[in-house]
Amino acid sequence: MKLIKNLLVMKYICTDNSTISIIKKTFRFLKLLTISAVIISCDFKENLVDVKIVDPVRHYYPIVQGQELNIIVELQNKSDYPFKITDILTSCGCVVLKKGTFDVIPAQSTGFVELTYNSNKNIGLVNHFIYFYGNLNKVDKLETNFDVHVVPDALYTP
Repeated sequence: MKLIKNLLVMKYICTDNSTISIIKKTFRFLKLLTISAVIISCDFKENLVDVKIVDPVRHYYPIVQGQELNIIVELQNKSDYPFKITDILTSCGCVVLKKGTFDVIPAQSTGFVELTYNSNKNIGLVNHFIYFYGNLNKVDKLETNFDVHVVPDALYTP
């Protein structure tokens, strides 16, 4: 008999909706308060930067067809925020970004982007452009270009 009374009392305690409801409402309120504090503390605006390319127009010495040319572009970030490179586009598929090149240049510093030009498919004067996109302040992209004379191998006979 005591066992049945105890079970009925336990059932009453477990089904007491007012206590459980208060606890659930408190947790919901704390969760909402935490989420709103996180959202309010986040800075969603993108900080724009002033970046310039050192020596944006380059003229290289002639190379033999099939030779690779290493191109190192120096980017100077003169602002107080990091420059986040979102995209690098080239005017030809023969200019390829080297593996391991980073995509963020810290504030008030200089970064280097390494590219490789493969001259297998070109002969004569070659002029290519490289475009850098990111959180730039006054322009939508940075542009650099280079030219090189690709000469055929001396053993080449048409």
